[in-house]
Amino acid sequence: MVYYNYPTEKIDIFQSSDKNYFFKGKDYSYLCYFDEIKNVNMRAEFSGYVLVIYKRYAVVKNGNIIYKNEKFCDGYIAKGRYKENGYVIISDMQKEYYIHSWDKTLQSHELRDDSKYNQALNPIIYSTAEEALQKAIELSKVSDRMFIIAQWFDEFDRH
Repeated sequence: MVYYNYPTEKIDIFQSSDKNYFFKGKDYSYLCYFDEIKNVNMRAEFSGYVLVIYKRYAVVKNGNIIYKNEKFCDGYIAKGRYKENGYVIISDMQKEYYIHSWDKTLQSHELRDDSKYNQALNPIIYSTAEEALQKAIELSKVSDRMFIIAQWFDEFDRH
């Protein structure tokens, strides 16, 4: 994975830590607390058109939960397009997805579905953390990858 050089303490998003939050634009940032990100100028920092802030729930490897964030319920409520019902699965390895309208592929760490026209332009959204967690456990049993279950916490459109 490629990371933004933010914040100053470099805690990888797959590490055990009670720091919940990380950015996703073209690349990811290191883990941080909400208080660290709320003062960042989202329009000036980072690359990409839409900057997504994810809130980490759990990390899975080999069919096991290797880290579950006990401080996930920290009092901050998701404000993004999915509110509290938007969870994604993020892999430690990128996968290519075919985008029909582009007639090209897109590489992403977020799990996507390219079985329909342009569906792979967005990650697969699960309505609960437990639903995403169960899917990540299934996937990790048949692969040598690590997965994060994260809430789509907020997004900043920077077009």
